[in-house]
Amino acid sequence: MNTYTLHLQPSWAWGTRSLTREFIADALEGAVVRQLDADTYGRVVLDLALQRTSHADALNEIAFAVQSLGYSVAQATVTEWVSSLIEGILLGAVGCGGAGAVTKNPGFAFLAGVIGAVAGGLAGSSVQRKKVIFEVSRTYAGWRFTPVQPETAPAHRPGLVA
Repeated sequence: MNTYTLHLQPSWAWGTRSLTREFIADALEGAVVRQLDADTYGRVVLDLALQRTSHADALNEIAFAVQSLGYSVAQATVTEWVSSLIEGILLGAVGCGGAGAVTKNPGFAFLAGVIGAVAGGLAGSSVQRKKVIFEVSRTYAGWRFTPVQPETAPAHRPGLVA
């Protein structure tokens, strides 16, 4: 899964329409709006989860949608997330299988390993880690993606400060 945090600004001082969750949901198929905040100057922070074939396709689609309301992308951050599903399965299978092996019963050890793998998979699939973060800027040739280390990435801001 990927998340896109965009800082939008009005393209012109007059005629911008309100950006709503409903508009985003209608304009971008499969988008989940995680945050939508606006300040008194019309600047907007839009944070959404979206899955597309490439980041450039996703950003182009988002930019096109918000341009129809009179906004332009001032700044963007892309975050790629990965789940810990496989790690959870392996950890659960080894941990519970090993605990079951203490009983010296191979059938119980196998059953404990399977149950541990299922439980570990469920737990691991709910754990999301940041794989990579990109600071994105728009150039004349398209989007430029600059990788940023997760610990040095800009802090998430709940809104814009005037």
